[in-house]
Amino acid sequence: MPVPDFQSFMLPLLKRCADGEDHPTAFFRARLAGDMAISQEDAMERLPSGAQTRYENRIYWAAIYLHRAGCLDRVRRGVFKITLRGQKVLADKPDRITIKLLDQFPEFRAFHQGKAAALTTGTFAGPIAGTDRDDAQTPEETLEFGY
Repeated sequence: MPVPDFQSFMLPLLKRCADGEDHPTAFFRARLAGDMAISQEDAMERLPSGAQTRYENRIYWAAIYLHRAGCLDRVRRGVFKITLRGQKVLADKPDRITIKLLDQFPEFRAFHQGKAAALTTGTFAGPIAGTDRDDAQTPEETLEFGY
Protein backbone atom coordinates (compact mmCIF):
# COMPACT_ATOMS: atom_id res chain seq x y z
CA MET A 1 0.00 0.00 0.00
CA PRO A 2 1.41 3.41 -0.90
CA VAL A 3 2.01 5.83 1.95
CA PRO A 4 -1.35 7.51 2.68
CA ASP A 5 -1.82 11.23 3.26
CA PHE A 6 -0.69 12.60 6.61
CA GLN A 7 -4.23 12.87 7.97
CA SER A 8 -4.56 9.09 7.70
CA PHE A 9 -1.77 8.78 10.26
CA MET A 10 -3.50 10.91 12.90
CA LEU A 11 -5.91 8.33 14.32
CA PRO A 12 -3.44 5.39 14.41
CA LEU A 13 -0.81 7.66 15.96
CA LEU A 14 -3.19 8.93 18.64
CA LYS A 15 -4.33 5.36 19.37
CA ARG A 16 -0.69 4.36 19.90
CA CYS A 17 -0.49 7.09 22.54
CA ALA A 18 -3.61 5.93 24.38
CA ASP A 19 -1.50 4.19 27.05
CA GLY A 20 -0.54 7.61 28.45
CA GLU A 21 3.21 7.00 28.12
CA ASP A 22 5.78 9.23 26.45
CA HIS A 23 6.45 8.09 22.87
CA PRO A 24 9.32 9.21 20.64
CA THR A 25 8.66 9.52 16.92
CA ALA A 26 10.88 6.44 16.42
CA PHE A 27 8.20 4.46 18.29
CA PHE A 28 5.61 5.54 15.72
CA ARG A 29 7.91 4.89 12.77
CA ALA A 30 8.52 1.36 14.02
CA ARG A 31 4.84 0.49 14.45
CA LEU A 32 2.55 2.48 12.18
CA ALA A 33 3.66 0.84 8.93
CA GLY A 34 2.42 -2.49 10.30
CA ASP A 35 -0.75 -0.94 11.71
CA MET A 36 -1.55 0.61 8.34
CA ALA A 37 -0.31 -2.23 6.08
CA ILE A 38 2.37 -0.08 4.44
CA SER A 39 5.04 -2.17 2.75
CA GLN A 40 8.69 -1.69 3.64
CA GLU A 41 9.36 -0.62 0.07
CA ASP A 42 6.66 2.08 0.22
CA ALA A 43 7.85 3.20 3.66
CA MET A 44 11.35 3.74 2.24
CA GLU A 45 10.19 6.08 -0.57
CA ARG A 46 12.06 9.34 -0.20
CA LEU A 47 10.71 12.84 -0.67
CA PRO A 48 12.00 14.63 -3.78
CA SER A 49 14.40 16.57 -1.52
CA GLY A 50 15.90 13.25 -0.39
CA ALA A 51 16.03 14.61 3.18
CA GLN A 52 13.70 11.97 4.62
CA THR A 53 11.15 9.36 3.66
CA ARG A 54 7.58 10.29 2.81
CA TYR A 55 6.50 7.88 5.60
CA GLU A 56 8.60 9.65 8.27
CA ASN A 57 7.49 13.05 7.04
CA ARG A 58 3.81 12.21 7.24
CA ILE A 59 4.15 10.77 10.74
CA TYR A 60 5.94 13.92 11.84
CA TRP A 61 3.26 16.23 10.44
CA ALA A 62 0.43 14.12 11.87
CA ALA A 63 2.06 14.45 15.31
CA ILE A 64 2.55 18.21 14.89
CA TYR A 65 -1.08 18.75 13.84
CA LEU A 66 -2.32 16.68 16.79
CA HIS A 67 -0.04 18.68 19.08
CA ARG A 68 -1.33 21.99 17.68
CA ALA A 69 -4.88 20.78 18.33
CA GLY A 70 -4.03 20.01 21.95
CA CYS A 71 -4.45 16.25 21.53
CA LEU A 72 -0.78 15.52 22.12
CA ASP A 73 1.66 17.17 24.47
CA ARG A 74 5.21 17.62 23.23
CA VAL A 75 7.18 16.38 26.23
CA ARG A 76 10.48 17.25 24.57
CA ARG A 77 11.77 17.34 21.02
CA GLY A 78 10.40 14.35 19.10
CA VAL A 79 8.56 12.89 22.13
CA PHE A 80 4.78 13.07 22.52
CA LYS A 81 2.19 12.10 25.12
CA ILE A 82 -1.59 12.03 24.84
CA THR A 83 -3.54 14.78 26.60
CA LEU A 84 -7.01 14.72 28.14
CA ARG A 85 -8.31 16.25 24.91
CA GLY A 86 -6.66 13.47 22.92
CA GLN A 87 -8.28 10.88 25.18
CA LYS A 88 -11.65 12.55 24.63
CA VAL A 89 -11.17 12.49 20.86
CA LEU A 90 -10.43 8.75 21.05
CA ALA A 91 -13.42 8.20 23.37
CA ASP A 92 -15.65 9.69 20.65
CA LYS A 93 -14.47 6.83 18.39
CA PRO A 94 -13.93 8.77 15.16
CA ASP A 95 -13.50 6.79 11.94
CA ARG A 96 -10.72 9.19 10.96
CA ILE A 97 -9.07 12.30 12.35
CA THR A 98 -8.83 15.10 9.81
CA ILE A 99 -8.07 18.79 9.68
CA LYS A 100 -11.83 19.35 9.67
CA LEU A 101 -12.21 17.46 12.97
CA LEU A 102 -9.25 19.30 14.54
CA ASP A 103 -10.69 22.63 13.42
CA GLN A 104 -13.17 22.47 16.31
CA PHE A 105 -10.34 23.36 18.69
CA PRO A 106 -9.49 27.08 19.01
CA GLU A 107 -5.73 26.46 19.28
CA PHE A 108 -5.74 24.50 16.07
CA ARG A 109 -7.87 27.07 14.25
CA ALA A 110 -5.41 29.80 15.27
CA PHE A 111 -2.49 27.70 14.03
CA HIS A 112 -4.19 26.76 10.78
CA GLN A 113 -5.56 30.24 10.07
CA GLY A 114 -2.15 31.69 10.84
CA LYS A 115 -0.74 29.66 7.97
CA ALA A 116 -3.43 30.97 5.61
CA ALA A 117 -2.82 34.56 6.71
CA ALA A 118 0.91 34.15 6.15
CA LEU A 119 0.19 33.04 2.58
CA THR A 120 -1.22 36.45 1.76
CA THR A 121 1.89 38.15 3.13
CA GLY A 122 4.24 35.73 1.40
CA THR A 123 5.91 34.63 4.64
CA PHE A 124 4.74 31.02 4.51
CA ALA A 125 4.30 28.66 1.59
CA GLY A 126 2.03 26.06 3.14
CA PRO A 127 -1.10 24.40 1.80
CA ILE A 128 -3.96 26.66 0.86
CA ALA A 129 -7.00 25.98 3.03
CA GLY A 130 -9.86 24.35 1.18
CA THR A 131 -7.77 22.85 -1.62
CA ASP A 132 -7.26 19.17 -2.25
CA ARG A 133 -3.55 19.58 -1.56
CA ASP A 134 -4.44 20.80 1.94
CA ASP A 135 -5.94 17.38 2.66
CA ALA A 136 -3.25 15.20 1.14
CA GLN A 137 0.10 16.93 1.40
CA THR A 138 2.22 17.92 4.34
CA PRO A 139 3.50 21.49 4.43
CA GLU A 140 6.92 20.29 3.27
CA GLU A 141 5.40 18.47 0.30
CA THR A 142 3.44 21.57 -0.64
CA LEU A 143 6.66 23.60 -0.60
CA GLU A 144 8.34 21.07 -2.86
CA PHE A 145 5.31 21.04 -5.16
CA GLY A 146 5.37 24.83 -5.39
CA TYR A 147 9.10 24.91 -6.03
